Amino acid sequence: MMLQSCQSSHAGIIELQNINDQYNYCKVYSLHVKLNNLEGHNFPSLCKDLAMKYIKGGQYARDLDSTKSVIEDYFNSVRPSDDGLDVVLIDIDGIFPPNPHSSNLFKSSINNFVLEAKNLKRMLVLRLYMNLQAGGWSIILLSREHGTRQNVTISHLLSAGFRDWSSLMMSEEDEESTKGNEYFSRQRNVIQTKGFRIKSIMSSQMDALAVADRGIRFVLLPDPIFDKFEQQKRA
Repeated sequence: MMLQSCQSSHAGIIELQNINDQYNYCKVYSLHVKLNNLEGHNFPSLCKDLAMKYIKGGQYARDLDSTKSVIEDYFNSVRPSDDGLDVVLIDIDGIFPPNPHSSNLFKSSINNFVLEAKNLKRMLVLRLYMNLQAGGWSIILLSREHGTRQNVTISHLLSAGFRDWSSLMMSEEDEESTKGNEYFSRQRNVIQTKGFRIKSIMSSQMDALAVADRGIRFVLLPDPIFDKFEQQKRA
């Protein structure tokens, strides 16, 4: 009996170690994908189950709460200028359900986890948004979506509780690329040309944060790897 108990305990330790190894591997791979703006078509399939556990086990919600605390600590220590030109940029991509035709992924068994992850992120962004507005900050919302979807995007924002943003910036139909830091670089230039001072950028994707400016506080929002599988299904 004791031998069997020890064997079971040993097997459990090995299984836990394997899970930790897989989690670390997927975490590093996900960071690699973000840093290099990869489409994710070769993303390891073993990471899908771990991503589901990340949501189901509540760790994603805890990571979001920790991020919220860090952001609020920072903004409690700074104030916007009286001229209204200090702005916070928020990348809103990934906080609403995707287009119905965008991917077959959401017909799969992980549909509920995908939607739960997006709901959790949307609630975080909304709480931050409302707190920033209460603190007197002007907020500019950014999206890689084409302007042809502006009405749909505005409808989603209003339904989710977003109000009174300073501007909603979306890509032009004739823009060749809405991916990579080139798009966000163009948008930042437009904003700064109008006299605004960008004080913070919040996004779950690295392309929005790829700018060398020590005067900007960058916030990388936690994000499960579901988006990578969505891209994998489209490839």
